[in-house]
Amino acid sequence: METFKHHYYDQIPVPDDPLEQVIEKGLRRGTRRRAMRRWASSAATVLLLLLVCANVTPLYAGALEIPVLREMVRILRIGSGGQVPSALVSVQGDAEGSTVALQFTSPKGEAMPVPPYSAKRRLAPSRVVLRLHEIGEEPTEQLLNLFTSMEGVAEAYPNQYSTASDQGITIVLKNGYDCAISEYETPGTLVLEFSKAEATAPQTVYYLRSKAMPLGSDLAALTDRLAWEGATQVRTQDGKYFVALGNYHSQAQAEAAQAGLEAKFGVSLGLFPASGSTDQIPAE
Repeated sequence: METFKHHYYDQIPVPDDPLEQVIEKGLRRGTRRRAMRRWASSAATVLLLLLVCANVTPLYAGALEIPVLREMVRILRIGSGGQVPSALVSVQGDAEGSTVALQFTSPKGEAMPVPPYSAKRRLAPSRVVLRLHEIGEEPTEQLLNLFTSMEGVAEAYPNQYSTASDQGITIVLKNGYDCAISEYETPGTLVLEFSKAEATAPQTVYYLRSKAMPLGSDLAALTDRLAWEGATQVRTQDGKYFVALGNYHSQAQAEAAQAGLEAKFGVSLGLFPASGSTDQIPAE
C-alpha cells in the first residue's frame, strides 16, 4: 500500500508539548491498551476462522460493517495516513455505540481507500482536529451530527481551509474521554472510537491566538500560513473562530514563542498570548 506521507505542508508531525504529555499520559495509556487488545482479539479470530474454513465470507462487526478480516493499517491519536486517490472521493459516515465509521467512494459509487488525512490532538479545550484531503462532496452537517451523538463529545464544528477539497472537523472531547482512530483498507474505513479514560483535573494551558473572526477566507488564509507551526482553529462560545498555536506551561513561555514567531516571519501576525482550561470552550 502506498502510504500518503508528503501531501500538503501540515502533514509534517508536530511533536507533543511536554504539558500535553503530562496531562494526557493516563489517557494515552488506556487508549493504547484497549486498541491493542481489540487488534489482538481480531487477529486471533481471523486465525481460528482460517483454520476451520478455507472459504471464509468477510465478517462484519455490528451494523457499522467494519470487517474483522480487513487489514488494519494503523491506530493513532496524532499523525497522518491514507492514499492519494485517482479522483476526488465522497465520504459517508455511520455511528453506533461509541464509534463513528467513515467510508469513501468514487464518483461512480465504488469503494475507495482512505484518502490522505491528518489527526491532531490539542488542549484548551481538549479536542481532536480531523482533516481529510481530496474530498469532492462535503457532507459536513451529517458528519457533525454523527460526532455530536457520541457520549464523549461536547461539540463538533467545521474548519475552513483555502483548499476546496479539504474537509476539516474539530471534535471537542468531554473531560475523562479520549479518541483513538483506526484506519482499515479494502474498502477504506476510518473508525473513531470515543472511550472513557482516566479523568484529569482541569488545567490552565497557555497558547498563542489570533483575534476572533467569522468562519471564512481570512481564517483559512491565516491557518494555511501557519500550517508549519501546527495551527488549528478554535470556535468560541459566540460562534466565532480564532487560530491557535502551541500549548505552553506559562505566560512567559507563550510570550517567548510569540517573539520567536515574529522573528521568523519578520512581521507581526496579530497573534497574542492567551490561556484557557482544558475543559472549557473560550468565551471570545
